[in-house]
Amino acid sequence: KTGRKYFPANELYLCTGGDAPAWHASEFAQQSKICAEVNGGVRITNEASVYTSNFTVTNWVASASNFYNGYFSFEPAGQVTERGVVCRVYNAAATGARSLHYYSSNILGNEERARNFADNVRFLREGGIVRKVGVLYPDTPRVLDPAKTGELNTTFALMRDYTDYTYACDLTIADGILDRLQALVITVGGWYKTATLEKIRQFAEKGGMVVGVGITELRDIDNGNDYLEILFGDGRKGHSLLIGTALSGTSESTNTSSNYRVTFGNKEQMQKEIFDPMTGFLKEGGLLINDGVLDDVFIADRGNALLIMNYSGSDVRRKVTRTDGKEVETEIPDLTIMEL
Repeated sequence: KTGRKYFPANELYLCTGGDAPAWHASEFAQQSKICAEVNGGVRITNEASVYTSNFTVTNWVASASNFYNGYFSFEPAGQVTERGVVCRVYNAAATGARSLHYYSSNILGNEERARNFADNVRFLREGGIVRKVGVLYPDTPRVLDPAKTGELNTTFALMRDYTDYTYACDLTIADGILDRLQALVITVGGWYKTATLEKIRQFAEKGGMVVGVGITELRDIDNGNDYLEILFGDGRKGHSLLIGTALSGTSESTNTSSNYRVTFGNKEQMQKEIFDPMTGFLKEGGLLINDGVLDDVFIADRGNALLIMNYSGSDVRRKVTRTDGKEVETEIPDLTIMEL
């Protein structure tokens, strides 16, 4: 507020960073909300060169800023490789960021980095992202059990390969973000705030689709009520889906700030046992998934077009569901961003 008072016409950014472990007290949604209230933004410093890791650590700011009508920017905190230049452009473009910060060597360090940036910078446009799927952010479980961070990193990375989505956390759920969503997916179990779980119950009662993946416990911290039964019991049949198979993988920290490495389990098995049933369930509820395949090809909905990136390491030919619901087959070269 003081900054806005003395700089009424300037863009104002709160610079923050990290991957939000409990001891950082990094309430990125609250920071985004406070900034948006004075027409300000957040610049978060935590990216490197693995797209799903970048998405996981930046999406709390992106989701909250888009919800509260603020603006945001991404900055690297680790090594930006030749491939990383491209995935950083995509992460900003596919979330609607206002700006994207690079240190000069990230782009000018060699010819390939400069070429990759020049070939893709045209995709950067603020706003315009459509997200109908939310994933429950485990604010409280991460505080009660730091080991939940690894579970978050793994499951959120796999979910991003499946489809684009917004984070729904304690604060944004309290402020009504579920009203903008058609489906909410819960991948991290544990103990949550009572108010958060009650909002999810109300969302489900109004017709919102709720999917649980591999969770064995879901309770509220005030009363200990069993929300697995409340949300996924027989009375919710047809409106919710509880998948017993867990999203498998491991998350390991690296020596780079705010970066980690995820090793996934059997993707073919998870595709068959988790994601194909999820796609069918959501389709029955009227929600088409543009992507739906675990193959390191990533898709975001820009409203009138899909923004696609192939980060798999090889060229891919595959089917994609366009925003008009039509399924088309297209060739996507490796390390390419394209609109369809």
